Amino acid sequence: AQVCAAAAAPAAAAAAATAAAPAADGASKIRQMGGNAALRICSDQVVVDLRSALKELVENALDAGATKLEVRLKEHGAEMLEVTDNGRGISRENLDGVARRHHTSKLREFDDLGRLRSFGFRGEALSSLAALSSLSVATRTEHDAVGTSLSFGRDGEISARSKVARDVGTTVCVARLFEPFAVRRRELVRTAQLEMRKMLAALQAYALVCTAVRFSCVSLSAKTGRQSLLQTEGGAAGMRGAVASIFGAKQLSELIPLSGSTDRVTIHGFVSRPRAGHGRRASDRQYTFVNSRPVDFPRLARVVNDAFRASTAKSECFPFLLLNLEAPPDAYDVNVTPDKRTVFFVDEAALLGCIGEMVAKLFAAESCTFAVHTPDTLPLAPRPAAAAESSSSSSSSSS
Repeated sequence: AQVCAAAAAPAAAAAAATAAAPAADGASKIRQMGGNAALRICSDQVVVDLRSALKELVENALDAGATKLEVRLKEHGAEMLEVTDNGRGISRENLDGVARRHHTSKLREFDDLGRLRSFGFRGEALSSLAALSSLSVATRTEHDAVGTSLSFGRDGEISARSKVARDVGTTVCVARLFEPFAVRRRELVRTAQLEMRKMLAALQAYALVCTAVRFSCVSLSAKTGRQSLLQTEGGAAGMRGAVASIFGAKQLSELIPLSGSTDRVTIHGFVSRPRAGHGRRASDRQYTFVNSRPVDFPRLARVVNDAFRASTAKSECFPFLLLNLEAPPDAYDVNVTPDKRTVFFVDEAALLGCIGEMVAKLFAAESCTFAVHTPDTLPLAPRPAAAAESSSSSSSSSS
């Protein structure tokens, strides 16, 4: 509970919230809210849409050491969201607590946050998904002869258990998200295609930085049939290969590497060359990561955007930006909001100043670079028509 004090204030407040009930004298009596009611109210602070549901499942798979991650959607994710990985799986002694609230294998004490390098640590994801959908999990470790299939009730307790044949790894299936909330459910169904695009953008972000993992995403729909939405190779291709797989070779050709470091933070990634036509009208291709975790860092983006616009004289242009900041856990705080996308650095001013200098030097060098033709590549100018006719007439007279 101490871990969530800063990050899940709405959930903590709701858990301790009170319900007003008429007393005998006509006044209101303060009493504690029932545990099941508090769970259902607070769960949507962690999982607010399809994108956040996918985020939690992908991060669980990455924490399990997965090198292959497959996402399957039915009806754009409104009917089913399924994530399968080839990670370590869940051991049998951990199965009972896998969807219980604030049950986690990542930490025990609040001070453990200063040493934590995993994506997840609060133990809220599967508990929230169980309360908001029909949740099932199938898993197997390398020590198990067969896998185990589990179904969960709204309270996160196992409602059914059976043996299943499967490879080592885990599959988590979220069916009919927001089913207990009629209004939320109708809105999800109505905007399913838009939510799927947001979810795909989130998955692309993980694929760009977790380059050793092979990502794939398939959508199944009664109207459109089967569609492959994402496919990366993984392995040794690195960020360059991921960019080419997701956005194409043309986008990759417009980028230049950006790298540097401060006393405690190492920066590496790519940014658009400061040339006309290389920027975008929207910031939809700007990605910032801290230790491979996607985060929102608008102050950093502003530094890069201002430098790019100054170099290109384009006031409404956004460069492609892909930056991963590697830092020790005690150099920043990601335990700020439930989605863990807001991040604070211990010495943010020095970090932003360093990045600003790096970008300025890089763009200044690019601005002084010109394409040079060699004699072999120099284009031949066409002969003027008048000169050609004159030459032809002279030849005829001579003959």
